[in-house]
Amino acid sequence: MLRFRVADDGGLVADPVGPGRGAYLHRSTACWERFAARKGVVPSLRRNVDRAARGRLVQSLRESAKEE
Repeated sequence: MLRFRVADDGGLVADPVGPGRGAYLHRSTACWERFAARKGVVPSLRRNVDRAARGRLVQSLRESAKEE
């Protein structure tokens, strides 16, 4: 599972051990795509997250997966 949280600027950032409320995604690109396509509240973050922020997180996950 990949942990992420809300960044100080309101975006989303991958954060495996950081402080604060976090949410998780499977390591599957299919899961990432479903997450990016949704809109509205992310229940575990208790916050509304727009599609653009979701898309940026998914893009950063893809880039880091290519590096591995």
